[in-house]
Amino acid sequence: LEAADAAAAARLGGGGATGDAGAPAPGPLKARRISLTPEDRERLAPLRALDKRIIEVVRKGHIHMLDADYLRSGKITKMLRRQDMPKEAFLAPEVAAAHIEEGLRKAGGLTYGWQCCVDPDPTGAVIKAVIRFLKSPEGQHITCLFWDFSSLWQNPRSEEQDTEFGLALDVMAYLYASPVGTTVLRFKKMPPVPPEMAKTLAVFKVDAGAEADLRAVLERAGVAGAALEYVGAKKVWQVVLASAEAAEAALGKLGSLEELGLPAGAFACTWFNAAAYDGRGWCSLESGVSTEAIARARFYPQLKKAMDELPAKMWEIDGEAPVEVVEQDDAQGHGPRVAAVRAQIEAAKFTGKGDRATVLGLFNGFVTHIGNAINATGEGVTGTYEGEYNAAGERE
Repeated sequence: LEAADAAAAARLGGGGATGDAGAPAPGPLKARRISLTPEDRERLAPLRALDKRIIEVVRKGHIHMLDADYLRSGKITKMLRRQDMPKEAFLAPEVAAAHIEEGLRKAGGLTYGWQCCVDPDPTGAVIKAVIRFLKSPEGQHITCLFWDFSSLWQNPRSEEQDTEFGLALDVMAYLYASPVGTTVLRFKKMPPVPPEMAKTLAVFKVDAGAEADLRAVLERAGVAGAALEYVGAKKVWQVVLASAEAAEAALGKLGSLEELGLPAGAFACTWFNAAAYDGRGWCSLESGVSTEAIARARFYPQLKKAMDELPAKMWEIDGEAPVEVVEQDDAQGHGPRVAAVRAQIEAAKFTGKGDRATVLGLFNGFVTHIGNAINATGEGVTGTYEGEYNAAGERE
């Protein structure tokens, strides 16, 4: 294992990390020694078994993992839809699956809030942070990366791609939660709104051929001089006004598009989504599951010892230097923790119809499976267990 980590350092050039896409950071990379005993491996085996569903989906190519070295190389500075990414940007599915299967957290998973429905990172802030982290000592062990926009088929999708997208969605909770297979990169900071986007609105649920109807509604609402463009990939109208102030005023006038004469369900919103990370539904799921196994392991000293040998599970990457995410919830207990995540998902903002039920279902299924996996390690719990029990009377 130590040799594998030394190879990771050599892969980055052996001489030093880079603090951002191009600027060298001081000091050489250091290979992190991982010393798992046979007993540690046996203890972690039930947690590794949780990754079987992820490994299968990755091996079949339903999720395409980005090659971390390709990102480090600087060959790409703008993420594209999976359909539009160059093939060399991805690891071969069987290679990426094998890296997850090793159980050394070599696969990265990015969690962040989309800034725009058409382009999740229009400012480039996220990709810069990702590359900066991958080039840092803390990110040197990562060989592949899940980035939803480029790893999953995006709209418009073929029937086959839509099926693959659904199969990938089924394992999303496990990809972020994997106790031994993945390292999570979290970008929470919301960049400033680009000036061009500040004066732009989005109108959903209005057909591509209904430009005349949309323009008539805008005129009735007192919104004049807007430039309209239909973005077919996301089935959304882009409405560009003269200024940010004009866009803000227009949004206030377009409260109920249905009452103004557009189809039921039509709505307007800002083109740039500045909603906070913590108030978003999918983000709540991704963060909520990422450290669940780490928090539970605190009640199992031998399991915790084994997991502590691995690279850190989760990092904040939106600052100048990465910061490890450490959960401090022993006093609260797992029951309140799980309830808090469920409540956050219930209260969160979702843009997709039916996403709330989907996310809650994914979270509930994961909670049961992680509890059963930790019980299967065979170690008795220390302290007082404050978690929940499933229908079979097992700790969740």
